[in-house]
Amino acid sequence: MNRSGYPTYSTLKRLMAAIDRDAKKPRPVVPAASTRKRVSTVDFRDTMPDVYVRDASHYARDEEGK
Repeated sequence: MNRSGYPTYSTLKRLMAAIDRDAKKPRPVVPAASTRKRVSTVDFRDTMPDVYVRDASHYARDEEGK
């Protein structure tokens, strides 16, 4: 089409047939993502001390505003 400047009927017909054929072509099968959990090679050891949670009274201000 770039050479002659205008498309002929037969060129358009072949182009439309190619587009239609490509649209009807089955798509390639894509494998589903794995649902298995990956195994970590990192060894987590309990090196941290226990976590201490303070109750709300620890954060309450006394009467002096401290």
